Amino acid sequence: MPVPAKRIVLVIEGPDRDGGHVRLDVFASQLKQLNKALGRADEISSDGGRSIHFAVVGLSHSSPATVELEARLNKGRRDFRSQVFARLSRTIESAENGKVEEDTDYQLLADLKALTAPVGFSIQTSTLKLGDAAFGLTSALSKKMEVQLEEHESGTTTIEGMLERINVHDDANLFTIYPDVGPQSVPCHFPLDQVETAVAAVKKRVAVSGIAKYRKLTPFPYQLNVSDIEIYDPEDALPSFDDLRGIAPDATENEPAEVFIARFRDGWV
Repeated sequence: MPVPAKRIVLVIEGPDRDGGHVRLDVFASQLKQLNKALGRADEISSDGGRSIHFAVVGLSHSSPATVELEARLNKGRRDFRSQVFARLSRTIESAENGKVEEDTDYQLLADLKALTAPVGFSIQTSTLKLGDAAFGLTSALSKKMEVQLEEHESGTTTIEGMLERINVHDDANLFTIYPDVGPQSVPCHFPLDQVETAVAAVKKRVAVSGIAKYRKLTPFPYQLNVSDIEIYDPEDALPSFDDLRGIAPDATENEPAEVFIARFRDGWV
């Protein structure tokens, strides 16, 4: 049966060993992951930020468990609901067909992939309904998405931005850089000999160089294996004009300053 416009339905059936019932933690995790995917689809469809929220308008425990959500506009935002639903459908359809479109958003693909992960384990079947379409979140679909997420090319690059969220526990050696341009963030793995530099760079602007991984048809890297970290001085550590006054008293070699400057301006004073 078609789902009413601006609504989405998630149907989950638990494993036979649980009588088809879904465990609470699994059900809650699926709803959280769905909300994450819906949020990402909203962000990339609407000029950034959340333009909509979802209200639970239907909930059924009868196996299979079913939850119906309605997309509602956030105050003062334009209506991008049709674009959000179209983006979700197109991403799943492309994965089913084994295609990577030019506008594929890999974060959204990863979020949808996470919805399929429990199928065959803690979930027996799962279906996502959007309008007239019903998508089976199967293990086969999960594998197709995994293949698309794993396909990548590598190249040497340098990324400038803020370094945050470092983890050196059990030699994880991972931090996140928030670039000045490009992707919102890039996870970076760094070698053991860079630990002290990485820790010192937290909350600072840096230039991080290394081998980057790029997903198909995307201009920006999604991961970086670090070989070098350069820490930029904070802006307040840079000299001011007053600090520079008189720093090179013999720079013009007794030539009047206005004449010295004019020569470098091709005679324009």
